[in-house]
Amino acid sequence: MSDIPRAFRELGELIAYAEMSDALRARLVLVRSWLPRKRSIRRAPVSSVKLTPSVKQRIRDIKIANPRLSEQEIAVMVNVNAGRVSETLTGKRGKRFAIEGYGS
Repeated sequence: MSDIPRAFRELGELIAYAEMSDALRARLVLVRSWLPRKRSIRRAPVSSVKLTPSVKQRIRDIKIANPRLSEQEIAVMVNVNAGRVSETLTGKRGKRFAIEGYGS
């Protein structure tokens, strides 16, 4: 498995302390500059609501009232990602939600 932060540090130490020609040092500096990820300049705006305790409770209430609704359908109703609905209902986001046979 790769370990880019470690490779970055090791290259830095080689550049700083190893004896080498200036040309090789410059090449290693260039290679080291390729390792870090570039920050995203443009991000999409946030399109869903924050997952507050009241939103979590609303998700649970909807599921209790409409047990046949899919997580995607609930997500659209509450304006959150379907993954957040799943995490809320299975207990990965707060207290475990007990609906018989759900999330087992």
